[in-house]
Amino acid sequence: MRTVPMQRITIDTTAHPAELLNTLESKVALLRRHFPPSVSSLFAIPRAGADGALQWWSELGGQPLPYHSLDPVAQQALLARYTQRQQAIVQLADELQARNNADEANSLRTLVGAPALDNLYSLNQEPVVIRWGLAPPAPLI
Repeated sequence: MRTVPMQRITIDTTAHPAELLNTLESKVALLRRHFPPSVSSLFAIPRAGADGALQWWSELGGQPLPYHSLDPVAQQALLARYTQRQQAIVQLADELQARNNADEANSLRTLVGAPALDNLYSLNQEPVVIRWGLAPPAPLI
């Protein structure tokens, strides 16, 4: 098994249950089984840090740039690549469903949808989503 260099995109101050992280990591593993890195790297890999804080990692190199820091042309290009990756995931989910693999198909379908733009990054013009699969934070009162 080859070792792929990883880089941390961000650290959240919140800790999450280990079983949630395991579920999220299993979805990333499912993507890696079926797709090249151009698609499987769409979702950052969640890891618990030594202090329990949630860290988001990627195999992609380059400087992570938040979506909102990009110029409008780069934003549009990033969203187009995001949509292409999402279409590939939908197609695979449909194929798995047709092969009677409903569990994997349903797992993939949970990854489909518009990104929360605050959680979308560009790494070398490739889209990467952080904080996916987590419940949105409760609003401050």
